[in-house]
Amino acid sequence: MSAKQITLASIRDLPDDATFAQIRERVALLAGIDEAEERLRREGGVPHGEVVEQFEAWSKEWHSKSSGRPRRSKTSVK
Repeated sequence: MSAKQITLASIRDLPDDATFAQIRERVALLAGIDEAEERLRREGGVPHGEVVEQFEAWSKEWHSKSSGRPRRSKTSVK
């Protein structure tokens, strides 16, 4: 399918009362996906194992930074 065909089909799936802003967001989403796929074809992706390692490192860093914060009780309601 061409970019135009994909875009038209996607817009047809929107409700009849869709706003121009919603249509613009849909087209921007499709363009972003296309750009990401093209970048993956050109440059390749990050291997799954490397992503897992990065996520674990970020998670440990976040937990160490947030460990000094007071925690809300699970029973507290606001």
